[in-house]
Amino acid sequence: MDEDGKFVEQVLSHSLIGDGAGGDGLLRELLEVCPVAISVVGPDGLRRYVNQKYADVVRMSVANLIGAPVLDSYFDPEDRQMAMETFAEHGRVDSLEARRRRMDNSEFWGLVSLVPIKFEGEDCVAGWLYDVTARKEEEARRAEQHEKLKDLNRTTNMLMSIIGHDLRQPFNAMIGFSQLLERYVAQGNNDKVAEYAGLIGRAAQNGHGLLEQILEWSSREGEARQPRAEDVDLGALIDGTLGLVEPMAKRKGVVLSLGDLPKESVRVDPQMTDTILRNLITNGVKFSRTGGVVDVSGVVKRSENAVGHPFELSMSVTDYGVGMSRAQIDSLFHGPITSGTRGTEGEKGMGLGLHLCRELAELQGGRIWVKSEVDAGSTFNFSIPLAAE
Repeated sequence: MDEDGKFVEQVLSHSLIGDGAGGDGLLRELLEVCPVAISVVGPDGLRRYVNQKYADVVRMSVANLIGAPVLDSYFDPEDRQMAMETFAEHGRVDSLEARRRRMDNSEFWGLVSLVPIKFEGEDCVAGWLYDVTARKEEEARRAEQHEKLKDLNRTTNMLMSIIGHDLRQPFNAMIGFSQLLERYVAQGNNDKVAEYAGLIGRAAQNGHGLLEQILEWSSREGEARQPRAEDVDLGALIDGTLGLVEPMAKRKGVVLSLGDLPKESVRVDPQMTDTILRNLITNGVKFSRTGGVVDVSGVVKRSENAVGHPFELSMSVTDYGVGMSRAQIDSLFHGPITSGTRGTEGEKGMGLGLHLCRELAELQGGRIWVKSEVDAGSTFNFSIPLAAE
């Protein structure tokens, strides 16, 4: 309670507001010039007295306020109930922030304190009110700004995760192929030299394309975390994704198999969807044994969960590698981000990929889940509601 409030409470607690005669009249005069909005409410809930400052705050004349029910001045019934319950329990209310109603039905934030007093022989409640709308609006503005900064940080972290996780792949491929290229050059095997020179070139092109995509995504000026749906040729999108993963699969002798896909275009965010697929296919290769297969397929079907979206894209990526235990599955998407699990040939990971996949699926209103068995492989599924035109 501020100093003005303490002064008002002392005056109200030790005095009576009378009928204008003698000392009581002097008290009325004092309250009339008081810079704090003051009212007195009778046991029937009707106002017995208000000063001019109170009338100014609620934008109503003193005459109209006298005899009017005070509970109608609360904008939200829950605020009114809280004030009543607090007064009943503690015999007073100290600095309760509540939304109040003016004569024109507009809303403002009031800081309310209430104390019991005697008024004209009745047990009444006196209250003083501050208009704190400006402070509450500033608090709301700062809270909104804080949330925007948090969202910007999350976006930055997400993009850095993509850069750190996905750009490793083409560079690792180029390093591995260049080592093989050196060997074949030394052997004079021109056919292999040509083959691996081409693989290095494609890995470089794919890496450059991925970098361009990430830079375009990051240029959305804080909107990278907001889905931007477009009509997407899913086959073309997956072909590009397989091109990025192919060098890694070829080095390991893993076959990338593309199954059935929707023939019509699908309306999704291409960058987010591509990032999910790229991570899942990369993981499929990573945890496959030499000579293994990674199957990719998709279908458009009726949605069971997405409100307002009758159809969804459902994708699956299946490998037949090492698989996972129940405990590993439970920690995949919601456990702490770790340094990652090494693949069957010691491939390193950053522990970011699947967390990122879950986030990108959920940002589009979808979900991701997995079925797996130790030594039998894993099937990762994700669904995305198809956006309307």
